[in-house]
Amino acid sequence: DETGPELPPLPENLDTLLYNEAKQLCTTYQLAKSELTGAFSRAQLGRWIKKPLEQDQFVCELLAAEPDVLFR
Repeated sequence: DETGPELPPLPENLDTLLYNEAKQLCTTYQLAKSELTGAFSRAQLGRWIKKPLEQDQFVCELLAAEPDVLFR
């Protein structure tokens, strides 16, 4: 499908978007992560080690970025 997966709605204020929130909004990132963890599982390489949630709770300043390019 050329249009790709349906994008979630963007938050009203992108200036205060946390890094982990941006990753959750990025459907291509989520798809790639899912494929990678599935490949690890099929190859019996063990589970993906998760880092503490706090590690991704920071604001990432993006100047003049197009939201439709960032969150595909």
